Amino acid sequence: LKFIIYNFYYLEPSAPTVTLNTQTVDSITIDFGQSSTTTSFKGCIRKTDATCTPGTITSSHQFPSLEACTEYIVEVIAVHQNLYSTTTTKNFYTASASPAFTTSQTKNSITIIFADTTCTGTKLFKACADKSSNAGCSSLATVTSPHTFPNLDSSEQYTIKLQEIYEGVESTITSNNEYTGKY
Repeated sequence: LKFIIYNFYYLEPSAPTVTLNTQTVDSITIDFGQSSTTTSFKGCIRKTDATCTPGTITSSHQFPSLEACTEYIVEVIAVHQNLYSTTTTKNFYTASASPAFTTSQTKNSITIIFADTTCTGTKLFKACADKSSNAGCSSLATVTSPHTFPNLDSSEQYTIKLQEIYEGVESTITSNNEYTGKY
């Protein structure tokens, strides 16, 4: 009986389930749940062609000071007493930097011109334009550069928003107020 109790007390913990909390241009924050057979967690983050040494982490752990638009691998291990779970690995991407754009205006349109970022991989850009008096636009549509917003009212201020989505990760939206021309 003593042998059975001893083995029950030192059960190997289950591999943690790691979920994404947030991704920014320079950080990735992960979540994972506690279990009754886990006393702590060890984890680390690395680029796909590198290695890392796990250190003690807690849920909602942020890995800061990362490079923009880069794929990282997060490794997490559950610990109970002196036993370790198998390593859970997950791939995540950091976001691209907020895209910059320039504009040109006519009486009834605003054209935005933006440069493709240095990010390589799957990406797209979304933008919108709405009168600033309407509190700006909320629904962004896929665009390419240059993109013209036609059929606008003359001499009106519009809020222009632009966002890059890199590998499914949304950048912070860049927003500018621009006026259409009078003539």
